[in-house]
Parts: sequence; structure tokens; C-alpha cells
Amino acid sequence: MNTWKPGSFTAQEIHDKIESKKFIVPFYQRGRVWTDRQKDEFSDTLKRGLPFGTILLYHDEVNNRYQIIDGLQRASTIWEFISEPARFFNDGDIDENLPKNLTDIAEIANSSTSIIESIKDHLVQWAKNSFKTMSEVQDMQYFDYTVEFIKEYPSAAGKEKDISDAVKPTLKKFRDLCNGLCNMEIPAIIIEGDDDALPEIFERINSKGTQLSKYEIYAATWTKRYPIDTQKFPKLGKIVAYNKDRYEAMVVDGVDLSDFDPAEFVKNNKLSLFEIAYGFGKLLGQGYPMLFRTRADKDNIKEIDSIGFSLITACIGLRNSNSKNLQVKFDELVGEDKISLLLQRILQCVDTATKLIGQYNRFKLNAQTVAGPLHTEFQIISLVANIFVARYATYQRDNKDRPINYSISLESSKPSWDQYEVALEENAWKRYCLDILQKRWGNAGDTRIDSVIFSGDYYGKKIPWSDFETQIKTWYDETKSERREHKRVAQPKEPEKMFLALLYLHIFSAADQADSSKYDIEHLATKKLMRVCLDRYGDEFGLPISSIGNLCLLPEHENRSKGAKTVYEDEAYLKDSKYALSELEEKFTFTSKDDLKWVLDESLTAVEFEIAYNKFIDSRFSRMMEKIKEFF
Repeated sequence: MNTWKPGSFTAQEIHDKIESKKFIVPFYQRGRVWTDRQKDEFSDTLKRGLPFGTILLYHDEVNNRYQIIDGLQRASTIWEFISEPARFFNDGDIDENLPKNLTDIAEIANSSTSIIESIKDHLVQWAKNSFKTMSEVQDMQYFDYTVEFIKEYPSAAGKEKDISDAVKPTLKKFRDLCNGLCNMEIPAIIIEGDDDALPEIFERINSKGTQLSKYEIYAATWTKRYPIDTQKFPKLGKIVAYNKDRYEAMVVDGVDLSDFDPAEFVKNNKLSLFEIAYGFGKLLGQGYPMLFRTRADKDNIKEIDSIGFSLITACIGLRNSNSKNLQVKFDELVGEDKISLLLQRILQCVDTATKLIGQYNRFKLNAQTVAGPLHTEFQIISLVANIFVARYATYQRDNKDRPINYSISLESSKPSWDQYEVALEENAWKRYCLDILQKRWGNAGDTRIDSVIFSGDYYGKKIPWSDFETQIKTWYDETKSERREHKRVAQPKEPEKMFLALLYLHIFSAADQADSSKYDIEHLATKKLMRVCLDRYGDEFGLPISSIGNLCLLPEHENRSKGAKTVYEDEAYLKDSKYALSELEEKFTFTSKDDLKWVLDESLTAVEFEIAYNKFIDSRFSRMMEKIKEFF
């Protein structure tokens, strides 16, 4: 017979027991790994001291070990936090007045949103690189940041004490927070007795299904129903249809919805705010797959995607973390009479965003993968909501430069919109591309998205070629120095795909993009060939094989016909090609035969081979940038 009792462990104890293998994962655990966003959300729960579920453990008294029956992701995230706390330091931990104070200290005349965000990024990256362990956080010296800040902003030289005093509250708060987290009591339920019953206990715990999302929890309080005008706005009828399909799928699964009649539901056309946001998200996913990752097919109809909730919340002027108040704010600003018009206006702004940046996500970057957005959800929300605020919203700013007295006028665009639209057309794509290359939205939170939504100089500010080129060159140099690849080579990720889209989009004709041709992302010095070469110099020798300087697009047929060879080794693959080698060079590779001679030279020493490879990717990257400059 099994018994159980309540208990608790400090976060430090959980970390230490995982390290010493006193906390173990049984074979029947699902092993599902949280995304970075889920980890960040849980770390925010820990930081704010909010309650969360218990960890369920089985105590093996013979070996004095604990099996984690439920709560694996929470326990592993706690372990990560204690192991590397600065990994969870983000712009939400920065005092909101600090960036402005630092711009004043450095006497930076232009304290625009981009400057403020750059200072936040600088501090976050410094913290992440400086404090790898909890002991390093506890021993942090505030003055150390002054050196790095002055390197980035030389005008602050001589004001080291002012900089140190300015950052002290933020860094001290984080240090104290980490100290407090080490001693935080984590609730647990401890099972003792026969371990034969553990798989059954685990199955019963998880048979309840997926945990409710916060939006499903809000649905219990968002009870008011709003009419959807499908006559005036026919596209919005899909929102009703998606909800009907979801409920029908639930009925098929055995859920008793006694008050649900499909025909009456569609005829009534009245939805709760939860149903509206859910259906709106599905509508966005179906209508704009190049912008949104949501899906509405039968396998995904029951999934509650966040995009509809997040986008409506942003356009209403609420922070995402305050979305529980959406219905109250919604009634205050919009009301039931204008719900359909609001949704239509948001769709207009989505159309504008599509014209600005949609082409980069429609581009055919790999024949083997399904095309999808290169950006994160918060990045696209920031752009669409920025357009909405600029077009339909008015607000003021308080003495801390925060937006207040937010209101919406949906009948027509503001007089200033036409001028801002021109600025967006010229500049938004540049900021969008740079943000993806620099992964600026990877850990973005409410502070960043709020500042961007209410900023006229983030997506509309002019970015000269010199700044654009410098930022891309910095990204290139950083990725080049970070990667030492040999047996394992990184797959192209969003930044590489963004750069390739930026490059080839204006080289390919409209016919190229519209036809059925397929293209692969290929390594000019192929992965297999580079492995063979690097094997000569030992397993520890590595080079940035996946550098953008070594990547290109190639037509699928030509690429797969040549196999692991370079485009120059054996030209037999061109026998059935519609391209001559010179056309491949001009349109795809931007190389000549001499550029890749080094890869077949077995007489090169390791140092000579590295020099030759770096010279090749540096030279080719320069040619790629010249191509981009032609249409900038």
C-alpha cells in the first residue's frame, strides 16, 4: 500500500539533488521539454513569488532517492536557474528608468526607443556573459559594468561612479532575488510504499489532459457575448465557424456540450471575448500563414493559440501580462457595437504589415521544409500593433514617458497616418530584418513590446546603409567566431534564412518566385567535403562551416544531382540542367572556380586551410553585401 505526505525542498536543495542524482526521472515520464518561453514564464513566476503547483515525488527509502512523478519541467527549470541564473536575466529585470538615466550620463542627445532598447540589450548581454553561476551573481561588482558601458558609449568616460550608482539598484535587486530564490521553499507531495504502482499513478495524473492555458481560465470570467456582423464583414464569419468546428470536435471526443447546437450557434452569431480571440487567431493563421504560425486544420482546431488574444490585447493598449483585464478594457474602449469594426481594422493593419515584410516569409528558402514565419510572435505583434496605434489610437504620456489616456477612433485613419505609412514603407523592412538577424525578440517581454508599439521611430526611423551594413557585419563576425564545426554542422536558422531571403528576393524575378521551382539551402564547401578535409587535422579542429558566407540557394535538381561535390568538381550534373555554370555563378553562388580551389588542396596545413576558408567566406560575404546594397 502507498502513502503520501506533504513536504518541501528549497530551490537550492532541488538543484543539488538533481546534481547528485538524488532526484531521478523514471522511465515512464513523458520527458516533454519546455520551450524557452515556457521556462521564462515559469522563472517569472518564481521571481514574482507567485504560487505554482507541487512537485510529486516517490521516495525510494532503500537508496534514499526521489523519482520525479510530476513536475519534471518545473524541477529542471529550477535546476537551470540555480545553475546559470543570468540565463533568466532579461529586460523585465531592468528598472524602467535606468536606460534613460544612462543616456543622460553618457550625454546621448538622441534618447529614441532604439537607443533605449540598445542600452537594455547591452546590459542584458553583459549580465548573461558575466555571471555564469550563482556564486558569480552573489559576488557581482556593480562597478564592472562601467568598463563595458564606456566601451560601447565612450562619451560616458570619466563618469564611472555615476554609471555604477545608476545600475546598482537593478543589479542588486537581481542579486537579492537570486539569493532569495535559493532559499525559496518548493512544495512537494512525497509518495512512499510499493513502487509497482508508480506507472499507474503517473498515468492517472496525466490522463486529465493538457493543463488549461491562461486564456481558457479567463474564459470562465469572460461571459459577456458580442454580436459579430458577418453581413457587413463576411470574412469575420470564419471566426464563428472556427468556434463551431472546435465545439463539434469536442463533442466527437465525448465532451458533453448540452447547450450546443451547431446550426443555432452559427445563426446566433454571438461570441464571448474568449471565442472571438480564439477564432480571430485561427483566421489570422489561415489567411496570413507568412505572418502567423497558427493552424486551423482538423488536427489543430482544438488548440488554443495565443496570437489572437495577444494581438487584440496589444491593440486595446494593454500589456500582455495584464490580458486578464481584456474584457473590462474592451468594453471601456470599444463596446459590443464596434467589435466587428475593431477586428476589421486590425485586419487592415495586418494587410499593411504583409505588404511591408510578408515577402520575406513567402520566399522559397528550402524545398524540404514547410515555409513559415521567420519572426517570433511578439515581433509581428509589435509591428501590427504599432501600425494600429499610429493609425487609430491617441494617447498622452506621463512624467515617466509612459502612455496614458489611451483611446481608439475606428471610423477613419488619423491625419498623420499617410506620412507615417510612407516612413514605414521605406524603413520597416530594414528594422524587421535586423531584429531577426540579432534575435532581438527571442526573450522579449512586455516592456519591449510596449515601448515599440507606442514608438514612431522604431519601425519608421530611417536606417542609412552604413548602419545597416555595420549591424549585419557584426552579426556575421559574431556567428563566425562562435562556430567551430566539424562532425556536427548547424542547420540554417531564422537569421540565415532572413539573410538569404534579403539577398535573393531582389535577384529572383517575379516569375521565379511564382513558378513551381524548388530550391535548397546548400553549403558551397559542402558539409561532407569539409568533414573529410577537417579529418586530416584531427577531431578537435573546427571551422564555421554553417557561416552565411558558405551558404547559397541552389535549384533543387542541380543541387541534388551534384551530391556532396562542389559546383566545380564535376560538371556532369549540369547535363540535364536548364542552367549553364555561368548562370549558376551569376544568380546563385556569386563565385568563380578559383574561389574553391583550396578545398581540394591536400597539401595545406591546418593553419593554411583555416586561412583559406576564412578568406573564402569573408570574400563571398562581401560580394553578397554588394548585391544587397544594389537595391537598398
